[in-house]
Amino acid sequence: MTAVIGHLLPIALAVALSTIPITATILVLLSPAKPRVSIALLAGWTAGIAGLAVVFTLGFKLIPSTSAADNSTILAVIELIVGAALVVFAIVDWRRRLHQAKKEGTPAWMRVLGTLSWWQALGVGLVLTLRPKGLLLSIAAGAEVGNAGLAVPEGAIAIAIYTLVGVSTVAIPVIARLVARERMEKPLTEVRGWITRNSGTVMLVVVLMTGVVIIGSGLSHL
Repeated sequence: MTAVIGHLLPIALAVALSTIPITATILVLLSPAKPRVSIALLAGWTAGIAGLAVVFTLGFKLIPSTSAADNSTILAVIELIVGAALVVFAIVDWRRRLHQAKKEGTPAWMRVLGTLSWWQALGVGLVLTLRPKGLLLSIAAGAEVGNAGLAVPEGAIAIAIYTLVGVSTVAIPVIARLVARERMEKPLTEVRGWITRNSGTVMLVVVLMTGVVIIGSGLSHL
């Protein structure tokens, strides 16, 4: 199980450093919205990450194989495809962000976040996990756990660790804001500004490196 967790950690880190969920969370926290709205957003994000990991894990467990070598080959092919797709996605997304950076004005989705009800925030959290990059990372995580031959308790622990790391960058500001609402306003505002200025570079580096790591993992299984 230790080896599986080792393979999951860079994938979980890429999930954790997704700038859109972090930005959405900070915007909700800085809005007049009630605390339960940010909690609902966190709940939706957590449920989505864990749910997709479970679904893809079960899916890969159902793929028939006759030997451990077959499992290793299947995992290698999946990781090579997902890793290559992440590299392509990182480059395309970076170019798109450069183009959008030339346009003025606040994106529409940012303007409405502060007006969400708690159930709408729950839905937003779930939907954010269904973005292309999120799905690719979930597939990679599910492939690692599903093809590792782990018992159910071990698989559950691996998915739990993956989920905890993945949601940490959303959970920490939500909890901090609940505990020290006034003191967190300035740090959150500064973080929001930094992400706005550097989100393209952060995503390029994180997703690109994650894609390369997954490709390397795939090659090691051949």
